[in-house]
Amino acid sequence: MLISLLFIFIMFSFGMIKNNEASENINLALRSSQTSYRLGELVVLEAIFKNNSAEDLYLLQDGSQIPFIRIASKSDGEFKTYVFSEQNTPKKDGKIPPVKLVHNESLIKKLTVFWNKNYLPEVRNLSENAAQSYTKGKILTDYAFPKSGDYYVKVVVELTDKNGLKSVRQVESEPVLISITEPEGDDLKVWNLMKINSDLGYFVQTGDLIRGKYYLTEERAKFLSEVEQIIEQYPYSPYAESLRQSMAKFQANEAKRQESLQKIQKQP
Repeated sequence: MLISLLFIFIMFSFGMIKNNEASENINLALRSSQTSYRLGELVVLEAIFKNNSAEDLYLLQDGSQIPFIRIASKSDGEFKTYVFSEQNTPKKDGKIPPVKLVHNESLIKKLTVFWNKNYLPEVRNLSENAAQSYTKGKILTDYAFPKSGDYYVKVVVELTDKNGLKSVRQVESEPVLISITEPEGDDLKVWNLMKINSDLGYFVQTGDLIRGKYYLTEERAKFLSEVEQIIEQYPYSPYAESLRQSMAKFQANEAKRQESLQKIQKQP
């Protein structure tokens, strides 16, 4: 226990030193409107990045999320990377351009932390040593917070050159403490269904289906039917309400897609 606390203290001290070195020209902070969430809830965070330097800074993008998140359970203090991308950022010449921040400009980015399966590395056919090189430092569970407990969360930004080709350095925020508690009643039942089928978690977070997996009409219909059954079975659960909102978002976007498709088909 003493060794674990000492390890966490050393990590925190190192993080603070890095932030102090960067504070002259860079300010990066992470905040949350609440400090406690239940398993199955989206953890909503806000990253604030300000360029205090006299030079332009360039932030590396990955999908729609500029910074990425590192999470450590309080029990072991080992920070692991969580990255989620909605994959809807426009590309230029086949690449996602970096975000430019001029002197005194600030960027505030809302981040949701929940589903994680998209970034699980495929290591079944690798040796144990080779697999460790791929899995080290990564969250390997379907969800960023797979069980109840206290977690330290920090945000990291990669500074790059103006073309987004060369990494300059990383800047980390100081960690915030997030407590994850066990759900009860119907919420627990819905959370157990989400654990069985983590595609439900992606649907809650994005209001969309995983691209490339539900392109067949029957597969889409089967998944959406499962969502509707959960909503009908647990109508008073906030978790079911999240699924209901995602369903409304999906249906609205689907209607727009169909409308655009019909317009294209009518063109000569």
